[in-house]
Amino acid sequence: SLGRIWARGVETCLIGIYGESTWRQLCGAVWLPNDELILKFYAAGQMALDLDSGVWVRSIDGARRFGLESGMIYNDMNSDLMTGGYVATDALGTVWFSNPPEFGGPSDAVAVGFREETWYRYSTTDCFSGERPSDMTIGPDNEIWFRRLSGYSVFDGADWRQVPFGSLDIPHEGRLFFDLNGTAYLASRAFSDERKSFYVKRPSQDWTKEMDVLVKDLQVDSDGTVWLAAAEGLYMNQGEGWATAPFNDEVSATESSIAYAEGGALRIAIDHDGNKWIGTPAGLSRVADGGPAQQSVGIELTGPDAGELIVSLTLVNAGRPIAVDVWSAVELNGNLIYLPFMSSEPISTAMVLWASTTESVELIRLSYDDLPAGTYNLYAAMSLPADSTKMIGPVDDKIAFASFKKE
Repeated sequence: SLGRIWARGVETCLIGIYGESTWRQLCGAVWLPNDELILKFYAAGQMALDLDSGVWVRSIDGARRFGLESGMIYNDMNSDLMTGGYVATDALGTVWFSNPPEFGGPSDAVAVGFREETWYRYSTTDCFSGERPSDMTIGPDNEIWFRRLSGYSVFDGADWRQVPFGSLDIPHEGRLFFDLNGTAYLASRAFSDERKSFYVKRPSQDWTKEMDVLVKDLQVDSDGTVWLAAAEGLYMNQGEGWATAPFNDEVSATESSIAYAEGGALRIAIDHDGNKWIGTPAGLSRVADGGPAQQSVGIELTGPDAGELIVSLTLVNAGRPIAVDVWSAVELNGNLIYLPFMSSEPISTAMVLWASTTESVELIRLSYDDLPAGTYNLYAAMSLPADSTKMIGPVDDKIAFASFKKE
């Protein structure tokens, strides 16, 4: 929420925080012990940003939340959390945890949700077909997809459904990702029989195998480009097929001594400036390629029909659910009027963008006949909520623009 990058080490008990061109480190030796569990998940999915600007980090016995001013530890003394697992935040503000019990067996809280200081428990038998969930994905329509040994358990906020591996919905075991167009991507897990198979299901089509790579992570930017972090390197798809990313050599490295890591890229993240951050066995690479962020804003004018002009914003979020501030204004005769409040002072609209969505939001309706003659310039932008100077978008292109002229 402050535009900082949080990076977690695979083999160390440290978290690095990058901001204002400098790194600082937090030592987690007490609450983040270095043991087999960390290597088991190779730091993937163990950190999440909530909608109140808090950073959650899983630990061996619970989680720690870093707020803007102070931190809070959650363990079996003050929460329903048990051993470490995954964490993610949905668009309603619920922080979800996969919560494997320390000694296995049935549990009434193998997944838990935390919202407004209340814990919600979900049992092995009722929700997960007797299995424990591992990782999770926040999918379209704010559904939470929990992966388990033999399939996915999906929660839509009210009801559960079970999607087994080997079905028409999911052809084999692996981790699911989604993009803006409703396309599903299935990455094989490291030691499965399908470990080098990457399958894609586009809308109204069947699953198709598209590459022989071991995918570790997938992200999408607001232009729809799909980025793959894979053991073989970094790949991208801009709608014309898969290709090696032009800066692949900068991030591809091999170090076979790290468990589950076979070189290449382990994780990828896209920041508010559109920079790509790629975790590798040799460290962290930052690529400032001038590309888009995962969120964007555009302006659309409709009319004037029947004497009415409608100004709408098109909001795109190709990543996880995120809280943002949206700014919009109209310029006439050198004066800026901020919409939709018709204020001379800058006022933003706080919004939460759901995962993998493109939505149109009506900003204001105007009586065209009542508008004075002149040229109207309209502007829109989006920022991180904690700092209005942290505008979202490519470094040199953060403001959307539209205009019309009334004679």
